[in-house]
Amino acid sequence: MKPKAPKNRKKGWKKVDTTELDDFIEDQRLQERTGGLVSDKTNEELFFIDEKSPGKPALPDSSIIGGYKKLKSFSNLEPDPRIPAISRHVKGHTKQNYLKSTKPLTRSQVKSLEQRKKDVSKRQQYLESDSKLHQETYDLWGNEDQVKGLDEHFAVVTKKRRVKVPSSLKQKPSSLPAVAAPHPGSSYNPSFDDHQELLQKVVKKQVKEDLEERKLLKKTAANYGAEGPPTQESYLKEMSQGLGLNEGSDVESHTEEQDDTLTGSVNPPKAARKMKTKKQKRKRKEMLQELANRKKEKQARILNDKNSNNRFRAIKKEIAVQEQQAEEKSRKKSLLLASDGLRTKRLNKKRYEEMEESVALTSELKGSMRLAKPSHSLLVDRFNSLQKRNVIEPRSRAKFRRKYKLKFAEKMPFKEITSSSRAGGGIIVPYHKKRHNEKV
Repeated sequence: MKPKAPKNRKKGWKKVDTTELDDFIEDQRLQERTGGLVSDKTNEELFFIDEKSPGKPALPDSSIIGGYKKLKSFSNLEPDPRIPAISRHVKGHTKQNYLKSTKPLTRSQVKSLEQRKKDVSKRQQYLESDSKLHQETYDLWGNEDQVKGLDEHFAVVTKKRRVKVPSSLKQKPSSLPAVAAPHPGSSYNPSFDDHQELLQKVVKKQVKEDLEERKLLKKTAANYGAEGPPTQESYLKEMSQGLGLNEGSDVESHTEEQDDTLTGSVNPPKAARKMKTKKQKRKRKEMLQELANRKKEKQARILNDKNSNNRFRAIKKEIAVQEQQAEEKSRKKSLLLASDGLRTKRLNKKRYEEMEESVALTSELKGSMRLAKPSHSLLVDRFNSLQKRNVIEPRSRAKFRRKYKLKFAEKMPFKEITSSSRAGGGIIVPYHKKRHNEKV
């Protein structure tokens, strides 16, 4: 027999389902709040007779908005019909207040009324006019003919018309092709005629460059004499004349030692420039003026000569020569304009230099693409093409220039262990000190 647990403890509580009891009590409370219990009401209070015709549709419930019924909690936010609405109190100086008032209007009030009338009339004119912004639909990718009637500035700002760009923007700087076909003789397996033609072209170019170099050397040799241009040794020998140096001595070291002792200049002093006096300047000016006057008088005499009819043939000949020169000039100009797209223009101080063509000798031809070697870089070829087509200006490789002088740091002396010290029982002997000049 189980011992009975005390009822005042939680362990002794009975677990009973009271859901139905709670629902019944809640329903009774709701009926009492909404007009009394249903069990106590009569049939007339519970039911009513429907007198509406079945053909007419029922009116929609005002409490249902958008298919959803209003929440009960929102009923406090709706206006109460039993409470009168608050009347709107008009403030400020209005026209009705001015008219109702018995006092005469002041000067400022009259001015404000006139200004208001002007503003209203101006607003009315603006609304009646066609100056208002209007909306239009158009094809974004269509032609510009659709927006012909619009204002130029309005069409550009609203992106209906493109901004006018210069015509030179669409023109190419050169008519040359971007990728030019190479000479057939530069192929890895060219024909005999093409290869010989390319070789002749390269040889002619090289011969022309050699001739120009010889001409330059010939001109410089004529100025310097039979000895030719000076070298570094000849220059030092000439500059050291009269300093009492032996032929076998070092000129450069001796000049550094004697630099402090030499104070005077070797070159003789130049004579002072002789300036002209005011009288000489005036005389020269008068002489030039007299020559100019004589020239003008001679030209006037020729034009006003009585016997100018006798010079008819000479004048006719001069006119023919001038016409011929003008025609030749115009012909050259037309040829220049025709070939303008095919030539490389001068864009900066550096001239464009044609890239050397890749050519292989007969013994170097392999006949197979697998054995062929590239002659130059593709990047260099594209860079040269941009220069030739006037896309970029000709450029030269930047030279390395050090912005500062190199400093020489002297390392600390160090010691070394010679092979004899290791063999002789591990005695460490200090080695001679060395100075190492190292770039930093």
